Amino acid sequence: MASLVWRFFGSQSRSPRRVFLVGAFYNPGWLLAHAVPLVRAHGVEEVVVICDDRLDLEVEGLRFNCPSDRLKRRFGRGAARVITLFKAGLCLKPEVIIGYHIMPNAPLVLLAAAILNAKAVYQMTGGPGQVLGGGYGSESPILSAMGGTSKFVEMAICHLVRRFDVVIVRGQQARKFVEERNISRNCVVLTGAIELADYQVTSYNDRKTDLIYVCRLVKEVKGLEPFLNMLRELVRERNSLSVMIVGDGPDREYFEGLARAYDLESCVAFVGQCNSVPKLLMQAKVFCLLSPSEGMSIAMLEAMAAGVPVVVTDVGELGDAVKGHGSGILIRHESAAETAKLVGTLLDDLQLWGNCSSAARKVIEDSFSVESITAIWNRVFTGMGHRHALPYRACRRDRAS
Repeated sequence: MASLVWRFFGSQSRSPRRVFLVGAFYNPGWLLAHAVPLVRAHGVEEVVVICDDRLDLEVEGLRFNCPSDRLKRRFGRGAARVITLFKAGLCLKPEVIIGYHIMPNAPLVLLAAAILNAKAVYQMTGGPGQVLGGGYGSESPILSAMGGTSKFVEMAICHLVRRFDVVIVRGQQARKFVEERNISRNCVVLTGAIELADYQVTSYNDRKTDLIYVCRLVKEVKGLEPFLNMLRELVRERNSLSVMIVGDGPDREYFEGLARAYDLESCVAFVGQCNSVPKLLMQAKVFCLLSPSEGMSIAMLEAMAAGVPVVVTDVGELGDAVKGHGSGILIRHESAAETAKLVGTLLDDLQLWGNCSSAARKVIEDSFSVESITAIWNRVFTGMGHRHALPYRACRRDRAS
């Protein structure tokens, strides 16, 4: 009966029973941060992840529905995901379908939601960069292949985003962008969530790793090359340094070669994909992220939950968790040498480190815990039946202006 109320009357007095997540998910911790609050939301019985490959996760209420290897070989990974989505949708009949990143998942989710009579939610994970210039500077290989920015593609993406019932962004800057561009009537600031019980704050002396960097190893996206440049400056001033780079990706060999070229082999360890990131973070003294663009980094929030002070670029929504909180240092236009000096100060000043460590943990407790993010999802689901995507005529007015 709840399903019938949802589908035919749009009422949200009851929450959806089944939610689909559609995207390319590589990091188990990242997916957990987004899925667990949904699993715990009122009335949600099951969250189904539609992606290319199953991740090694066991969470009650969370399951994967991935295309078979045979299907991927026959039709390709993209087409296989489309087939899997519609096959699972027709069988399981989700009430809400959530798409991560603009291409190709956003149009796919809109089409599926229309056919299955479900609500469509777009997760603008990379912030305004997924829209501006047609998304050329985003992580989407489809849009970055354009070879440059495109106002036409940007306008088309804005039209696309307007069709969603809810747009999820990572912070206030992205929300302001969405509202000023009249992209959505229902834009909600909502990040991934951190399970605080998984992270313990240890003392400075109990931590054996000086710096930790957690990212997907892809060129020109997560700022790993600037980080290695910074390390080259930092090691010149220090007798010893222990650095851990966590993650994998298509350009791992390139970055390992760069570390060798910079004579960093003795201090840098590439540990690859890891399912025990909380343990690694609790061993680290400083977390770094020098990305040229970001939404809200889950890896950074995880580090802060472990009481790790952060040194991150002032891009996207990272400042929401750092600025004014004393949880770390925001980098703006500093050179590699200047950044190295800031990192060195944080490593050497134990009082400063302790203050930042305590502040980092408090930020997570106050704003990014599973409980706080689940409460936001409950409000989103409650109001969703009374919100509607912008009509096409609104798109026309915007273009005319």
